[in-house]
Amino acid sequence: MNKKLFYSKFVSYLFFIVGAVNYGNAQETIQITLGEVLQQCGANNATIKTYEAKVERAKAQLEKDKEWWLPGVFAGAQTHQLMGAAMNGNGNFFLDVNRNNLWLGLGINANIDFASGLFQKKASNYKVRSIAGQSIAVKNQILLESVHAYYDLLRTQMELQVYDFLLAHSDTILEQMKLQQEAGLRYESDILMTKSNKAHLEIKALNTRKNLSKSSSKLVHLLKLKNEVLLISGDSTLVPMPAEIEEYSDTSFYNRTELGALKMEIKSLEWERKMHTTGLFIPDLNINANGGYFGRVNGQVSPMDPISNPDSKQLYPTSIYQFSLGWNLPLGSLFYKGDRKKIDGDIRIKEMEIDAFKEVTKEEIRNANTELSIGQIQMEIAKEAIDLSAKALRQATERQKLGIAKPFEIFQSQEFFVNAQLDYLKTVCDYNKAYFSLQVAEGSILGINNK
Repeated sequence: MNKKLFYSKFVSYLFFIVGAVNYGNAQETIQITLGEVLQQCGANNATIKTYEAKVERAKAQLEKDKEWWLPGVFAGAQTHQLMGAAMNGNGNFFLDVNRNNLWLGLGINANIDFASGLFQKKASNYKVRSIAGQSIAVKNQILLESVHAYYDLLRTQMELQVYDFLLAHSDTILEQMKLQQEAGLRYESDILMTKSNKAHLEIKALNTRKNLSKSSSKLVHLLKLKNEVLLISGDSTLVPMPAEIEEYSDTSFYNRTELGALKMEIKSLEWERKMHTTGLFIPDLNINANGGYFGRVNGQVSPMDPISNPDSKQLYPTSIYQFSLGWNLPLGSLFYKGDRKKIDGDIRIKEMEIDAFKEVTKEEIRNANTELSIGQIQMEIAKEAIDLSAKALRQATERQKLGIAKPFEIFQSQEFFVNAQLDYLKTVCDYNKAYFSLQVAEGSILGINNK
């Protein structure tokens, strides 16, 4: 028995695994590879879609903030009717007044707040970049979780192959012992112990099948697939990723999108703060202009100078233009500075979040590098253990054929072989998980050159 023989049985065992997990239930079985996990994870995940929607909303707010300099345009008609008393400019009253007029035309009104317009636009721009960074970070973490779940699935699947192989091996040993018993070379107790050992392996295999189903369910949940789907790894081998152990640097995590998102949020707050400092001393521009026709609702107007206007009309052209600059200085903001203090507090909180994030990231990088360096040693030891245990199992099997091997020798050889295989599978999976964890910790985006 060797590793090549062990892995060559992968395809044939897949169908057995699927049937055992389903237990007669109708389930759609899908084979999936690591590359497909990286590709499909972001397509249906609700959390990722939520952040994508947040990004779109932030972009919409930025477009809204770009409107600050555009005036409002109006068009329409306005009538005015006054009957009775009206005051003259000098305080005297006109009695029995009958006033009716009509205005028809177009106009614009604009109240341009330069401070809010310019500063808020900048703040919104940085806000978009911050939320976009958060979205990428969330997607990256979900992809990392999916990668870990995939390796759990692959590991459990290959563990089941080990038990299935040993169950077939136990059947062969059992048949040989029965023949040896008939020839008077074995005791009945040898047969009973072999059957008991096989039952133990069957229980282990069933527990592994349960774990396989759980691993599939977790990956189905992360990929947002139908609940009745059973996922099976489409990768036929488990090999370590080509990782290189690098010395830790204080700049290793500078590409983390979470860090960039926090910095962009601080930039956004700083531009908001300018509205309550520099912006207080920037005037507003007010513009009002309209043009149209003005006159009576019905009938001709009565001109003040009938001699100059002997042929009066109902409507006459008219236009108004008003421009003004004004300062609105809120004394509360000038003296108590409440708005500025609130924003300063928010900035300090974000700065503390950056410091905390840096410490967490440093720990993530250190842990991943440690797992990789130790994992390389463990894999070498596990490979050697597989070769030794496989050789021991072959020799015990050969002695069993000759009838000179004790049952406990066979059982112990099988146990050593199982443990060596399981140790190797766990070591490689943990190593590959650490590889992807280090990629994320250092700021790489999963799904790009990771398939």
